Amino acid sequence: VSGLEIENSTDITVTNNKSYNNVVGIFVDLLPGKDIKTSSNVYVGHNHVYKNNLVNFGAVGSLESYIPTGIGILVLGTDQTTVDNNISTGNNFTGIAVFSTLALADIVGLPLDYFDDIEPKADGARITNNMLRNNGAIPPPPPLYYPGVDFLWDGTGTDNCWSDKNFTTSYQSPFPLCI
Repeated sequence: VSGLEIENSTDITVTNNKSYNNVVGIFVDLLPGKDIKTSSNVYVGHNHVYKNNLVNFGAVGSLESYIPTGIGILVLGTDQTTVDNNISTGNNFTGIAVFSTLALADIVGLPLDYFDDIEPKADGARITNNMLRNNGAIPPPPPLYYPGVDFLWDGTGTDNCWSDKNFTTSYQSPFPLCI
């Protein structure tokens, strides 16, 4: 399902990779129900993620089976994650997305208290110097009501910022700018 996944981890660097033909190219996530309850200080840089449009084949009922297809880089609930100098093209849903882990509650239909053992909002995400092109041609159907775009943010979290807006389409603005 994921080309590369950084799950409930701290002090991780993911650089100089090509990721294609997955459901999601690079997945940086904080999930509930794990022994490690935090995820922070992750650097994702100088990667090329493209055409991650594989139909999701995750085991039925698993959390990964609910990840929408067509995502280049997904930051889900992690803190102090930097996504810098990546190229993301041809992903049917979005090039880069920053979401709270609670987005899974909506998609999966889990009660919010399932996520009580983690702080689910992505805080301190820095999205800088990325090139996003030709993403968002085929957004997922409901229950996910987000448009297909190059850059996608659910509007949650604190101290998140973006710079060098090198993309054509986006959803949820205004984006806080990195200083």
